[in-house]
Amino acid sequence: MNIKEYISSGILELYVLGLLSPEENQEVNRMIEQYPELHSEVLAIEKTVKAYADNIGIKPKPGVEQDILQKVDSVEQIPPANLSPVSRTSTQTKSRGIGGLAYLLAALFAGALVSTIYLYNQVNNTKNQLEQTQQDLATLQQSCDEKDANIQQLSAQIDLLLNPANRRINLKGTDNAPQALASVFYNTEEQKTYLDVGNLAAPPEDRFYQLWALVNGNPVDMGEFEVITDGDSLIIEVPYIVDAGAFAITLEPRDGDPAPNLDELQVIGTVG
Repeated sequence: MNIKEYISSGILELYVLGLLSPEENQEVNRMIEQYPELHSEVLAIEKTVKAYADNIGIKPKPGVEQDILQKVDSVEQIPPANLSPVSRTSTQTKSRGIGGLAYLLAALFAGALVSTIYLYNQVNNTKNQLEQTQQDLATLQQSCDEKDANIQQLSAQIDLLLNPANRRINLKGTDNAPQALASVFYNTEEQKTYLDVGNLAAPPEDRFYQLWALVNGNPVDMGEFEVITDGDSLIIEVPYIVDAGAFAITLEPRDGDPAPNLDELQVIGTVG
């Protein structure tokens, strides 16, 4: 029999806590009677458990400890043979009392541990659900903002089309861009001008589009503009030019040009 292995197996701790079956208790009692060093180990374990119980201040409810003691009394407690009857009785009583308290302590601790783990998992699950909900709300908010921007743009286009004071001038593609189309909304009453870029393709990186008004045959710069998304209609407000007879769009170098490059004329339309 290897006493060290028997002690390290943990069975004596279970014995002290009252967590063994009656058969297992009888076997431990037999071993204690046969090997006095096991009795010393049991006393040391009981002392440690009682000190722990006293430190954390857990006390059993009335009647609970008595029930546990009755259960422990049903198990035969056999002290080592070299102890006197008085010592045996004292040791049995002490072992029973501390064992009952230790059992209660273990039950309370196990219940608290299970509750703590359950609450911890619940908190983590709730936290994960909250984070996912926040992400979903952020995605939904972004989608709503995009839809709201699209609605506002469509509403502005409808207002332009329905306003009888807005005169629409269609700018048709030239040989440089035969499929290109754009429109200018020219409002002489409110003195406002809007450009619908139509289906103009995105310009090369070293170029930008420039809008011109023709007044008595002379070109007047109305500013450059970008086409961010190829094929999507984009309406922008541009400067109002009095007595404009036509509008045209050319491709110009990004360093600017005071006069239109007619070789790069893309679309043109007259105010008729």
